[in-house]
Amino acid sequence: MRVALLAFSSLVVVACSSSTDNNPPPSSDVSIVSSSGAGAFSPNPFTISLATQTRVQWGNGTGVSHNLLEDGVAPEFSSGNIAAGGTFSHTFTTAGSYPYHCTIHPSMVGTITVNP
Repeated sequence: MRVALLAFSSLVVVACSSSTDNNPPPSSDVSIVSSSGAGAFSPNPFTISLATQTRVQWGNGTGVSHNLLEDGVAPEFSSGNIAAGGTFSHTFTTAGSYPYHCTIHPSMVGTITVNP
């Protein structure tokens, strides 16, 4: 069972690391790029100020779907599936740190920091 799980994990990383993506990232605050881990979101962490900007938009520039979920007990946001070339936006109304991950590719992680 452990060998099968490792093989599956390797396939996920390969799928996210493809260099054949044909979808340039849409104009967004945070781009989802062909990488894994913390490098999958650019920039990461992303910092905003409630005084100047409250909406963050992610753009999927990869050739596969992603699904972003904030890591809190009561998640601040959940994107649903973001298709290749698609976008997702969320408006932040409270200062704080919001770590998140892709539910399809759990090694893809990011953080939004919202300053007062």
